Formats: sequence, structure tokens, C-alpha cells
Amino acid sequence: MSDPVCPECGGLGWRRLASDARPGEPGFGRLVACACNHAELARQQQVQQRFAGLPLRLQARTFENFAVLDEAPPPQGRGSNRAAHAAARTFAAEPRGWLLFSGPPGGGKTHLLAAIAQTVQGAGSSAIFVTAPDLLDLLRAGYDQANFGYEARLEQFRTVAVLLLDDLGAESPTPWAAEKLFQLLNHRYNWGLPTVLATNFPLKVLEPRLRSRLSERGLVQHIPLVVQDFRPQTQSLLTQA
Repeated sequence: MSDPVCPECGGLGWRRLASDARPGEPGFGRLVACACNHAELARQQQVQQRFAGLPLRLQARTFENFAVLDEAPPPQGRGSNRAAHAAARTFAAEPRGWLLFSGPPGGGKTHLLAAIAQTVQGAGSSAIFVTAPDLLDLLRAGYDQANFGYEARLEQFRTVAVLLLDDLGAESPTPWAAEKLFQLLNHRYNWGLPTVLATNFPLKVLEPRLRSRLSERGLVQHIPLVVQDFRPQTQSLLTQA
């Protein structure tokens, strides 16, 4: 139980964010655990850690071992590879807005998302890396969980400091999947929460509401990665997805 004489919450164990967030900011007026509410803070920390880790295959993907190609920039050349690497590093150093990488498999999109995630986490902020199909599976599984169920999982993805969503468009094309992805990304869009996305598909084939959000030039920096799949060509470099 919380400290009954806590000066912050008066012993309630909860306080409102009105004193910490300004009107119009995410969370203004929302109840959060007070510093004296150790049990709830520990639970929240466990929630944060559930999705914080990168898959083992991606833990070695860094900006330093990303294969930057010597290509001329568009329209003369195909080379958005170097531009994507630079944009990813800039975003990782100061996450703001949205960053979208698109293009066929093998151009390094997943590598860049993994490198951003590790940089953000290394700086002490929270970041979640997840593919769109896995995210929807996790939400669906939450319906059957009494502890850390659907609502808690959705809130985690909606409010994490930096969300890195890979393989957008690879999810099952069901109305439920489309609705949940829109709800999640629309929340982050409305609040301008830092988000990085990668897709193997042209934007024109994505769900219209998502396509509208991803076309917002004032928020989204879109970098098409039109490069040759170089994964089979070398054994000395880490494979890139």
C-alpha cells in the first residue's frame, strides 16, 4: 500500500498529471502511480520490459555495421541507402516525428530499425521493436489474459516513447487487423509520438486511412530504399533485411 502521509498524493498512491503535463499534451489529467506506490511502479516496469528486447538475430545490428553503399542519389541513381542511414542516425539521436522506410526486401530497413531501437534504449528511453503481424498476434492473445490483457498491451504500444513497427502490410488483411493498426497509429499520429515504420509495399496498396497518415509531409519523413538485395553477396557483413 502507499504511504498514508505521502505529500505528493496524500496517501492515495495515485496522482494526476496536470502538474507535470501541459493542457493538450498526452497524459494531461491522467492518473499515474505516485512514487510511493512501489507495487504499481514495479508492475509498470515489468510491462515496459515485456517488449523492450530485440530478437537475438537483430541484437548485433548497429549503425556501424550497416553497409552504406556508394550510390548516386535519386533521380540519377538509386541510392537512398546513404540517405536512409543518415536519417536513421539523426532520428535515433533525437527522436521526433515519424520516419518511414519503404522498398523491397534486402535493402536494410530492418537493420536500421534495430539500430535505432538499440540507440534509443542505450540513451535510457523506452523503445519497442515489433513486426505488424506479431503486434496484432500479441493484441489478440491479450483477450485471453487476465494479467496484462488486451487493453494493457494496446496502451503499451500506443504510448511507448518510440515505436518501431516493421513489416507493415504483411499482416492478415482482415477488418479487425486494419482497425487495430489504425487505432494504434492514429493515436501516435494525433500526438506526434516518435514512430519508425518499414514496409515492403508501395504506399498505394496500404489501407487508405493508414496511407493518409503516412503521407503527412509535416510529420512523416518517407525514404524509399530502392537498392539491390545484397544479402547473399557477402559473408563478411551481417545480413540485412
